[in-house]
Amino acid sequence: MAFSVNAVIFLVVSDLKLTSFAFGFKTSQLRGVLDSRLVEGWRVVTLLRRPLRLISWIRPPPGVVKLTMDGCSRGNPGMAASGGILRDSRGELLGAFRSFLGYRMILYTELMAVHEGLELATHLGHSILEVESDSTTIVAWIRSDCQVSWDYTYLLRRVRSMASSNNILVCHVFREATSVADFLANWICTHKVHCQFMSPRDIPAGLHSILHLDAHAVPHIRC
Repeated sequence: MAFSVNAVIFLVVSDLKLTSFAFGFKTSQLRGVLDSRLVEGWRVVTLLRRPLRLISWIRPPPGVVKLTMDGCSRGNPGMAASGGILRDSRGELLGAFRSFLGYRMILYTELMAVHEGLELATHLGHSILEVESDSTTIVAWIRSDCQVSWDYTYLLRRVRSMASSNNILVCHVFREATSVADFLANWICTHKVHCQFMSPRDIPAGLHSILHLDAHAVPHIRC
């Protein structure tokens, strides 16, 4: 027979009371072994949790290049870096970058990641792009004409200009879909260097497996 947790607690408390009556114990004598008055007040509350979601990186359609990037700031502000990667419809690496940015705010690193990614795509001759960011703020900035503080204005204008002059779709994705870019940004934040690479042979150890999983749409769990 199955019992709920609250039913089990009720039965334990009832047995304690019956035992105390049978042997002439006082409730106070149970203290130190098990405080029955405390147990009587126990209740089990089931917390509502969001359902688990499976998030995968989605390959772009043929002829389209996908740019996935991320910013990292260890503190806000703190030591910061950006990283990003260009992939084709098979999930193959076309180019990637990682940049140490010094002491920056997190929004600056996210915006700089978009800027550097678009510059790399332009340099490699890719003009039809899907651009992914896990920052809802940065995506909203790029897709609107809102005004931002002076320290972001120039960089945002550059990003908007590059996005409008090419066939570029900018969209928000969950962090779990940007694991490659997140790896690059965190790696560079630790090693404090700046570089680009165009071949899988040049990428840091540990990144090959993430690329492989993404290319085969292996999902990440989002709680």
